[in-house]
Amino acid sequence: MAWLGDDTSQRVDQATYNFRVQYSTYKRLIDDGVTDIADPYAINYVDTTEMVRRIRQNIITYVWPGLSNAYAQSKLALLRSDSSYKNPTAKWNGSGGYDVSATRVMTDPAGWSSWIALEELEEQWS
Repeated sequence: MAWLGDDTSQRVDQATYNFRVQYSTYKRLIDDGVTDIADPYAINYVDTTEMVRRIRQNIITYVWPGLSNAYAQSKLALLRSDSSYKNPTAKWNGSGGYDVSATRVMTDPAGWSSWIALEELEEQWS
């Protein structure tokens, strides 16, 4: 039986946290107008200095169970208008309501993926 006319009953079905690594050279970053270079005075960068950054992604699937038909439709419209949510769907749950689910992808939520010289990174890891 559908009893919820709001989305207060939210749960996380699946959460994945992964990392991507990007490589470039200092000259290419400067040419592209990149400004988020970590501690640019720690090392004397030259055009051929190899740079790297690690980007964190949070991929979380949320479910809002037991929604009424009217609220499920409005929740779907809201999720579809938000570009951070992917594949919003509503499924009949068999007890008179709908379970709405969507996957949210957040890239670099902590903002810590500044570019760093590869040799500095190797020093940190050793």
